[in-house]
Amino acid sequence: MATSTLAAPVCRQGSFGVPISELKPSQSAVGLGEVLKKSKKIKKKGVSSPATDDGEPVPVVVGPGGKLYVTDHHHFVKALQLAKGSSALVKVNVTNNDFCKSCPDEAAKCVDEFWVKLARNRQAYLCDTKDQPISYKELPESFAPDAKPRPLENDPFRTLVYVMRKKPMTKGGSCLNRPSSGPSLMFWEFRIAERLRKSLSTASRALLTSNSETTDLPQALIDSACSEVLKPDEIPACSDRVANDPAVITGKAPSK
Repeated sequence: MATSTLAAPVCRQGSFGVPISELKPSQSAVGLGEVLKKSKKIKKKGVSSPATDDGEPVPVVVGPGGKLYVTDHHHFVKALQLAKGSSALVKVNVTNNDFCKSCPDEAAKCVDEFWVKLARNRQAYLCDTKDQPISYKELPESFAPDAKPRPLENDPFRTLVYVMRKKPMTKGGSCLNRPSSGPSLMFWEFRIAERLRKSLSTASRALLTSNSETTDLPQALIDSACSEVLKPDEIPACSDRVANDPAVITGKAPSK
């Protein structure tokens, strides 16, 4: 009797359009306030097809089995999914497909190696909304609202960071200027959100909780958050701890 073999994965490269349903997140949460604002804009003004984020294609890594993992612009992809559905086309740009060529989807060892490399290259954010490390197996399998093992969660602190970049302080000017390049750019928004989660006052936290799905945040909250990020911080970020612990990345050790 003839034995069946699995077809070789399609290791795509370059830029092309793809349905959102084929894309997989590399982080566990987004700021819902930012997502809803972007989604409203898409519904009002429309987008090209395949869609881009203000002209920029969504960067992806082609992983084991030819699967496409989004490494940035998660908020845009989720906003497009809410506005147009999972069948909407988004333009992606492949930044790496090495593991697609060398690692079949069912080979657990090289799948683990893929995620270790992704985390160490700061292309996967394996931390939850409490700044605790998680394994790649805990990430959503898609951008769908019913994704397994759980859909993308809402992190209002990510929305807060987004608003802090856009809205000036009472005394004028923005307190956040995103680095243009270098190591400090890696997971910059995540690091600011983590820092605020540790230091924001109880009153400011309450304001954020009551405005967790909007970008129309109170000025008092913006000013309070800005006063915190201007202070020095020496605590290692969650993503740094994850990158140095392959056992956590692969789910072979309890999260710390």
